[in-house]
Amino acid sequence: MNFTKEHITNISNLLMKYGIRNISMDNIAQELGISKKTLYTWFPSKEQMLDAVIDHFISTFDEKNCHSSIAKDSENAIDFILLLISKIGEVSKQINPIFFWELNKYYPVQAKKLNDFRIKHIRQKIIQNLERGINEGLYRDNINIEIVSQMYVILIKHFHEIIYQDELQKFPIEKILKEIYLFHIHAIVNDKGREYLRKKLNLNEL
Repeated sequence: MNFTKEHITNISNLLMKYGIRNISMDNIAQELGISKKTLYTWFPSKEQMLDAVIDHFISTFDEKNCHSSIAKDSENAIDFILLLISKIGEVSKQINPIFFWELNKYYPVQAKKLNDFRIKHIRQKIIQNLERGINEGLYRDNINIEIVSQMYVILIKHFHEIIYQDELQKFPIEKILKEIYLFHIHAIVNDKGREYLRKKLNLNEL
């Protein structure tokens, strides 16, 4: 049997739903409807499987380029973040937080590959959004873009630790992310942007 993109998508979904260590190679083979021998032909180890999962995540993100899609649908920089909150919330509901915790704790090589991509990509998008909002007259013009973007780099690096704090484990991951983004946007808007944000939040349930 030939390995397909659908197979790696299904494997990714399984690991993100149940966690990396909670699902065995036997479980994965059974869920895919293939023999364990075939699975081991594709991936001699779970580490190699995770490499493929991370590569798939990165390539899918680049192909769909959700930030570009959201940018086209957004009227301004504030709309971009509000749409991003909604999109990330939808995706986060499908992911068990333990996946990222286990990835960082037990698979540092694969975790670094994912974090390097996220840090480079997200920092770039944060900078673009800050510059856009300042140019549109919605964000404070005295924002230190370097500091704010680096703060997000630190947040990305330690997000798996944040969501596993005892005080936050009772909340779903999408709710935590929403509050982080809203905290961020309230801190960077000027008076005009704050008024626009207030109207948007009154019109939309986030």
